[in-house]
Amino acid sequence: MTLKLENVTKSYRKAGVDIDAVDTVSLSIQPGEFASVTGASGCGKTTLLLLVGGLLHPSSGTVSICDIEPYGLSSNKRARFRAEHIGFVFQQFCLIPYLDVRENIVSAALAARHPNAELRAEELMEQFNLSDRAKHLAEELSTGERQRTALARAMLNKPKVLLADEPTGNLDDANAEVVLKALAGFAGNGGSVLLVTHDARAAGYADTTHRMQGGKLSVD
Repeated sequence: MTLKLENVTKSYRKAGVDIDAVDTVSLSIQPGEFASVTGASGCGKTTLLLLVGGLLHPSSGTVSICDIEPYGLSSNKRARFRAEHIGFVFQQFCLIPYLDVRENIVSAALAARHPNAELRAEELMEQFNLSDRAKHLAEELSTGERQRTALARAMLNKPKVLLADEPTGNLDDANAEVVLKALAGFAGNGGSVLLVTHDARAAGYADTTHRMQGGKLSVD
């Protein structure tokens, strides 16, 4: 099992009231599985993704990735674990503005210490048709090129899991298809993908689709 959540809850206290952004969610994703989660804004999708990614400590329940519970690790070891095992793709790209395409992609190796980062970056730039943009800063890229750069960065360390938060939200149809096919290809090669999205077309690429409502998760 690559990814497993058991009765995971994340609660916040607001105006004296406890609010469960994620409410007793259990979820398992196997190697080679592409899973999606759909739901309205504010239903808890992004909170769920942050919990899975080792970025937000659950109020209760357990998160396990590759048979390791990241929240049982120290903060430094958890950061290293994320870098080695988890790739993130966000709607807003989160590229480093003063780095060029190649440098942004290679930056993923800083925490994981990938021994062949430069060679791997060249392979990914070729895969995502970015080789001729290698020396361009983020502001010089199209929206699609920015997202392809972000995806290449997420894949640099050959993670076990890719977490994608609305990765097609800012893309035209052609670039959205490139990103979704890359996610499906990652799963086809044995990786695990968890995609959260409003886009029914994007969710349609997944092997299993779940729906989130009021912090609760159900199979769609």
